[in-house]
Amino acid sequence: MAPDIARILERGRLIVAIPDGTAPPFLERAEDWRRGTDVALAQEIAAAFGAALALDPRADGVAGVIDRVMRREADLGLGGIAIDLERAKRVRFSRPYAVLEEALLANRARLSQTDAPDPLAALNRADATIALRADHPEAALRSLLPEAAIRRYAHWAPDMVEAVSRGEVAAALGDEVEIGQALRAAPDAPLRLRALTIPALRQSLAVVLPWDSIQLARWLDLFLERAGAPMSLNQLVRRYGRSEEHN
Repeated sequence: MAPDIARILERGRLIVAIPDGTAPPFLERAEDWRRGTDVALAQEIAAAFGAALALDPRADGVAGVIDRVMRREADLGLGGIAIDLERAKRVRFSRPYAVLEEALLANRARLSQTDAPDPLAALNRADATIALRADHPEAALRSLLPEAAIRRYAHWAPDMVEAVSRGEVAAALGDEVEIGQALRAAPDAPLRLRALTIPALRQSLAVVLPWDSIQLARWLDLFLERAGAPMSLNQLVRRYGRSEEHN
């Protein structure tokens, strides 16, 4: 038996690292319960593998999950983690289990100040600044808006959303979950903010594994294929949106 498989079966527990925090709908918390699509997915993976699930919620954000998996302190990592080239230098990714559409959350007043023929053209200017989360790769955004300036922020909310609302930046790049939350956060938000969907920009979410867990990665890819991956956000929520794990 492959060592990466045998190690888990001998231990009897599948250790899954998740960020210490919430990231709805992937990770949510209520008192001593953790819930969300990725908690439910972890439960299903552990059951199919034949091991008890041990959630490890001590990681400091996505970067912390990557670190814990890279150091083999966890067998897998979950939590709405997107595949990117820098992370793939340190860990292995499964096939995607979900694909999220990305969009720009734009300041309506800033868009109206130019005579550009379309909203993206209005943002592709030297005097337009686009907010980008600190851990998000910028290559795709640079390709889409080569003339715009990029400013990094630590968090989507409240940092980037407030920067767009104040007009500090012209727009912010986020995924469909983040954009939807921003537009629902206040009754007047749709009057001040606008979502610009960009079909060319997508995020693939995947399970993180140690770089040398080759057989486990093959097993996981087969499991996800049979589960119908990759799923849209709506499909993911319909299938995995209700399960809970007690701490």
